[in-house]
Amino acid sequence: PKVSLYNQGTLIQEMKKRGLGRTSTYAEIVSTLLHRYYVYELKNGGLVPTSLGKEVYNYLINNYKDYVSEEFTRELEIF
Repeated sequence: PKVSLYNQGTLIQEMKKRGLGRTSTYAEIVSTLLHRYYVYELKNGGLVPTSLGKEVYNYLINNYKDYVSEEFTRELEIF
């Protein structure tokens, strides 16, 4: 099945919907993903994970699952 890619706008909308991040940090988060080469942007605006991005994600999930979960991130936002 074909997977729809997020673009910068739809990624930010999804983060808002899931309660991740703050309005003041959304653009910075996307910028960091691009500048660290965790994703690259297609000409049509779609964001595609790089092999480095996948590797970092897998490392974090396998070694720090409790600290990189959406629930943990939402809890941090409360404070």
